[in-house]
Amino acid sequence: PIATMANKHLARHIKDVRNLLGTKSFKQSDPTLLDNEINKLEDQWIIALETDALKNIGKLTGLAAEQAGAQVGIDLDIQRPEIQKAIKDNTFKFAKKVSGTSSNQIKQVIRIGFERGDTLSKISKNVQQLGKQWTKTRADTIARTESARSANGGARLGYQSSGVVQKLQYSAILDNVTSEICQHLNGKIVGVQESFFEETEFVGPTGKRTDLSYDSGVPNPPAHPNCRSTIIPIIE
Repeated sequence: PIATMANKHLARHIKDVRNLLGTKSFKQSDPTLLDNEINKLEDQWIIALETDALKNIGKLTGLAAEQAGAQVGIDLDIQRPEIQKAIKDNTFKFAKKVSGTSSNQIKQVIRIGFERGDTLSKISKNVQQLGKQWTKTRADTIARTESARSANGGARLGYQSSGVVQKLQYSAILDNVTSEICQHLNGKIVGVQESFFEETEFVGPTGKRTDLSYDSGVPNPPAHPNCRSTIIPIIE
């Protein structure tokens, strides 16, 4: 369901921008003017995506919180205001990040087209091609990453609210495709309110930089897109 939802909204992003490029008022436009109009569309995308995300991602976060509570013997009421607020905050951040990434990638395609002297019709086709690339990979990546974020984020909420879990342990799947940051964090133990990684960027032993899944550090998995890691509760 999350992949289907993401695919639908990514298709809308492309459609809205192509409709914008096709309007008469933009026949003699420039990138800056188009950027401003795309920013207006982005605001609409965030609202629409957040609404759908609450039905899918928000539900998954709540279920994960309930299961985490049950795992440690607590009947957790996920309707508690602080838990509902955390669920809504998470879905808003998701909607803002996905819509912002779409907006930036579309703007980049438009800028390149103007620099080459392409017509708006040609630029519109290039935007459509971007949509085809998204359909192949981006919706699935969003679904995998956000499912992991919701499951782990919900579990952390459950453990935090339980009153019995003191610490959390990072658990990575170790194989030939495990990321450097997950190898680095595997087995790490932190307080139930603490982050596993607080820096804004991770540079591995090979010098490779990892695009973190969060804006600041890694409060819990996923540490990066398509991350498979989870968290384990520790009761002392």
